[in-house]
Amino acid sequence: MTPHLDVQISGQSRDFKAVESEVFDLDQPASTPRWQQAVSAWQQPSPSSSDFRRDVTTTATPRMLQAVISAGLNDGWSGNGAAKFEEYMAQLAGTEAGVFMISSTMGNQVGIRTRLNRPPNGIICDARSHIMHMETGGLASMSGALHVTVYPRNGLYLTLEDIERHATISTGNDACTCPTRLIHLENPLGGITIPLIEMRRIKEYADHHGMKVHIDGARLWESVAAKHGSLQEFTSVAHSVNLCLSKGLGAPVGSILVGNTDFIRHARWSLLFRGHELARELVDHWLALGGGLVVPQQGNVIWLNLDAAKVDEDE
Repeated sequence: MTPHLDVQISGQSRDFKAVESEVFDLDQPASTPRWQQAVSAWQQPSPSSSDFRRDVTTTATPRMLQAVISAGLNDGWSGNGAAKFEEYMAQLAGTEAGVFMISSTMGNQVGIRTRLNRPPNGIICDARSHIMHMETGGLASMSGALHVTVYPRNGLYLTLEDIERHATISTGNDACTCPTRLIHLENPLGGITIPLIEMRRIKEYADHHGMKVHIDGARLWESVAAKHGSLQEFTSVAHSVNLCLSKGLGAPVGSILVGNTDFIRHARWSLLFRGHELARELVDHWLALGGGLVVPQQGNVIWLNLDAAKVDEDE
């Protein structure tokens, strides 16, 4: 018997076969690859031939869809699938390691959280940057960091002089101050690339004072394409870099966070941050529906008592 599978689309339960028949032409010869049949499902839902309003409205290519359909289903701990992609991206960026993220917001916030592990923590960033205006206050809620926003005096990009004027240097006796631990640079920002020569000056300053440099490189591919520098040149002037895959590159989803091995190992731990709290929310919802637990929930693992809920395991 063919297994029955329900899927949720726009809040309505739909039989998978019905959905599949809408996406794929099941009457086509079996030799026709499904990814070729599904190309129409990946077109922009717009009458315009092109959309130049934002670079987040990109459309994935048929080759990307083919890669999605043929991708392995192993988890990240088996060394296949995502792990191989992370290794490839780290080599491309000239770094030791990388970790896949669902979005650039996630990549930035995990990267920042990983760097700021000993309060008090201060961050310097451009006042116009996305982490200030487009990432739901993650600096405060996830990292508990004090942010110092700076408007570049040249009206284009932050310079070392901008940072020096606003940085708080750690003296080793920081009982009453909040030292700057991280310099966050969005590159490019508003279409303007921070030159490599300026990035090198900032990196040297950070190294001298025990700070780290994180680049929000969601659009760094554009700077590379414009020949402002190679990807490895840009990653060499920072301690960690977030690279978005779903903007100019047009991938369906995702971002990659790159840095040295120790940093990425810690970033993977940060990905599990609050997992137990999310599990608690799920338990509360289950109990409110009248369900029970086999054992109390303490971490991110939940054992549901299906017998008490009169649910057949086959269901």
